[in-house]
Amino acid sequence: GNPPKQLTSDSALDYNPVVSPDGRWVVFCSERRGDPDLFVMDLDHPGSPRLLIDSKAMEDSPTFSPDQSTLFFVSTHDGNADVFQIDFLPRETMNLSAAHNLTRHVRGDFNPAVSPDGRTIAFSSDRDAYKSSDIYLVDANGSNVKRLTNSPGWDGSPAWSTDGRLIYFYSERDGKPR
Repeated sequence: GNPPKQLTSDSALDYNPVVSPDGRWVVFCSERRGDPDLFVMDLDHPGSPRLLIDSKAMEDSPTFSPDQSTLFFVSTHDGNADVFQIDFLPRETMNLSAAHNLTRHVRGDFNPAVSPDGRTIAFSSDRDAYKSSDIYLVDANGSNVKRLTNSPGWDGSPAWSTDGRLIYFYSERDGKPR
């Protein structure tokens, strides 16, 4: 019920925020260094955002594991957009050498979403069709990638139900967005 509070004021774009499960940290994407990077802010001790991952690659779409120990995100570190994971150490600026590439594919993988039990990552990808995308699943350790949807249009931005039984996503079926 409180009015919104502005957290950032940089002239560059700040977007895709995610709040940690304990409500203390916010990780977001910012273009204040030119390319998209991940920044972190401590909501309990407000101050300037701090660079979370120092890299020349693009980082975007952050999301937390349920226990907050791991951050999943998209990066172009290995040449194309892949889903990565890294230990969440909010007081450190980390290097991508500490991150693990979970999806390693020549096509783009986007918008990771962690299951409520933390075992599975849903993501969208154009890996099987250049002009469309589908939803895929991968185990949190990077094994067992499997395709969940098969649509001639775009399926993307997966989100898990709180009980982990359903995955919601946008879809363009029969040429119509749904």
